[in-house]
Amino acid sequence: MLVFLSVHSTCIHDTSRQYLKKNKVELKVVNDERIEALDWSPWLDLDRDNIANIAQSEGVYKIHAGMKILFIGSSQNLRESLLGCLSDPCISKAKRFSYAIIESADKVKEQLLNEYRNKHNGKLPSCME
Repeated sequence: MLVFLSVHSTCIHDTSRQYLKKNKVELKVVNDERIEALDWSPWLDLDRDNIANIAQSEGVYKIHAGMKILFIGSSQNLRESLLGCLSDPCISKAKRFSYAIIESADKVKEQLLNEYRNKHNGKLPSCME
Protein backbone atom coordinates (compact mmCIF):
# COMPACT_ATOMS: atom_id res chain seq x y z
CA MET A 1 0.00 0.00 0.00
CA LEU A 2 1.40 3.38 -1.00
CA VAL A 3 0.31 6.30 1.15
CA PHE A 4 0.61 9.97 0.30
CA LEU A 5 -0.43 12.67 2.71
CA SER A 6 -0.77 16.28 1.69
CA VAL A 7 -1.53 18.27 4.81
CA HIS A 8 -0.28 21.23 6.74
CA SER A 9 2.20 19.98 9.32
CA THR A 10 0.11 21.43 12.14
CA CYS A 11 -3.00 19.53 10.99
CA ILE A 12 -1.89 16.01 11.86
CA HIS A 13 -4.15 14.91 14.70
CA ASP A 14 -3.08 12.63 17.56
CA THR A 15 -5.00 9.66 16.12
CA SER A 16 -3.19 10.10 12.80
CA ARG A 17 0.16 10.32 14.59
CA GLN A 18 -0.62 7.10 16.46
CA TYR A 19 -1.55 5.31 13.22
CA LEU A 20 1.60 6.49 11.48
CA LYS A 21 3.79 5.46 14.43
CA LYS A 22 2.08 2.05 14.77
CA ASN A 23 2.53 1.32 11.06
CA LYS A 24 6.09 2.70 11.04
CA VAL A 25 5.35 5.24 8.32
CA GLU A 26 8.15 7.77 7.95
CA LEU A 27 7.14 11.36 7.22
CA LYS A 28 9.30 13.58 5.06
CA VAL A 29 8.71 17.30 4.68
CA VAL A 30 8.93 18.06 0.99
CA ASN A 31 8.36 21.78 1.41
CA ASP A 32 6.99 24.03 4.14
CA GLU A 33 3.37 23.02 3.70
CA ARG A 34 3.41 19.47 2.40
CA ILE A 35 4.28 16.22 4.12
CA GLU A 36 4.51 12.94 2.25
CA ALA A 37 4.69 9.50 3.83
CA LEU A 38 7.34 7.16 2.54
CA ASP A 39 6.06 3.63 2.18
CA TRP A 40 9.31 1.67 1.82
CA SER A 41 9.25 -1.68 0.07
CA PRO A 42 10.50 -4.67 2.02
CA TRP A 43 14.25 -5.29 1.69
CA LEU A 44 14.77 -7.23 -1.55
CA ASP A 45 17.78 -9.11 -2.89
CA LEU A 46 19.71 -6.86 -5.26
CA ASP A 47 19.41 -8.85 -8.48
CA ARG A 48 18.00 -8.42 -11.99
CA ASP A 49 14.87 -10.47 -11.27
CA ASN A 50 13.76 -8.28 -8.35
CA ILE A 51 14.67 -5.08 -10.15
CA ALA A 52 12.72 -6.16 -13.25
CA ASN A 53 9.54 -6.22 -11.15
CA ILE A 54 9.87 -2.59 -10.04
CA ALA A 55 7.78 0.10 -11.68
CA GLN A 56 9.49 2.59 -13.96
CA SER A 57 8.46 5.37 -11.59
CA GLU A 58 10.05 8.27 -9.78
CA GLY A 59 11.28 7.45 -6.31
CA VAL A 60 14.10 6.97 -3.81
CA TYR A 61 16.08 3.88 -2.90
CA LYS A 62 18.68 2.67 -0.44
CA ILE A 63 21.15 -0.16 -0.89
CA HIS A 64 22.98 -2.07 1.84
CA ALA A 65 25.44 -4.86 2.57
CA GLY A 66 25.78 -6.34 6.04
CA MET A 67 23.13 -3.97 7.42
CA LYS A 68 25.28 -0.99 6.41
CA ILE A 69 23.80 1.53 3.97
CA LEU A 70 26.14 1.86 0.99
CA PHE A 71 24.09 4.17 -1.22
CA ILE A 72 20.98 6.38 -1.12
CA GLY A 73 19.63 7.43 -4.49
CA SER A 74 16.74 9.07 -6.29
CA SER A 75 15.56 8.61 -9.83
CA GLN A 76 12.88 9.44 -12.35
CA ASN A 77 13.00 5.73 -13.31
CA LEU A 78 13.74 3.43 -10.35
CA ARG A 79 14.11 0.28 -12.45
CA GLU A 80 16.64 1.83 -14.82
CA SER A 81 18.72 3.35 -12.01
CA LEU A 82 18.81 0.17 -9.95
CA LEU A 83 19.85 -1.86 -13.00
CA GLY A 84 22.69 0.64 -13.47
CA CYS A 85 23.76 0.10 -9.86
CA LEU A 86 24.49 -3.55 -10.61
CA SER A 87 27.54 -2.53 -12.67
CA ASP A 88 28.93 -0.06 -10.10
CA PRO A 89 32.09 -1.55 -8.54
CA CYS A 90 31.34 -0.20 -5.05
CA ILE A 91 27.66 -1.15 -5.05
CA SER A 92 28.36 -4.61 -6.53
CA LYS A 93 29.08 -5.91 -3.00
CA ALA A 94 25.57 -4.88 -1.91
CA LYS A 95 23.09 -7.58 -1.04
CA ARG A 96 19.72 -5.88 -0.63
CA PHE A 97 17.75 -2.77 -1.51
CA SER A 98 14.53 -1.02 -0.59
CA TYR A 99 12.66 1.67 -2.49
CA ALA A 100 9.74 4.09 -2.17
CA ILE A 101 7.78 5.50 -5.09
CA ILE A 102 7.31 9.21 -4.46
CA GLU A 103 7.21 12.55 -6.26
CA SER A 104 9.92 15.12 -5.53
CA ALA A 105 12.40 12.26 -5.19
CA ASP A 106 15.48 14.51 -5.38
CA LYS A 107 14.26 16.60 -2.43
CA VAL A 108 13.43 13.49 -0.42
CA LYS A 109 16.87 12.02 -1.21
CA GLU A 110 18.52 15.17 0.17
CA GLN A 111 16.48 14.83 3.36
CA LEU A 112 17.47 11.16 3.67
CA LEU A 113 21.13 12.07 3.16
CA ASN A 114 20.89 14.84 5.77
CA GLU A 115 19.41 12.35 8.25
CA TYR A 116 22.18 9.88 7.43
CA ARG A 117 24.87 12.55 7.91
CA ASN A 118 23.35 13.59 11.24
CA LYS A 119 23.48 9.98 12.49
CA HIS A 120 27.00 9.28 11.13
CA ASN A 121 29.08 12.32 12.13
CA GLY A 122 28.65 14.13 8.82
CA LYS A 123 29.71 11.18 6.66
CA LEU A 124 27.93 9.97 3.54
CA PRO A 125 27.22 6.29 2.81
CA SER A 126 30.48 4.59 1.75
CA CYS A 127 29.63 4.32 -1.98
CA MET A 128 28.82 8.03 -2.11
CA GLU A 129 32.05 9.47 -0.71
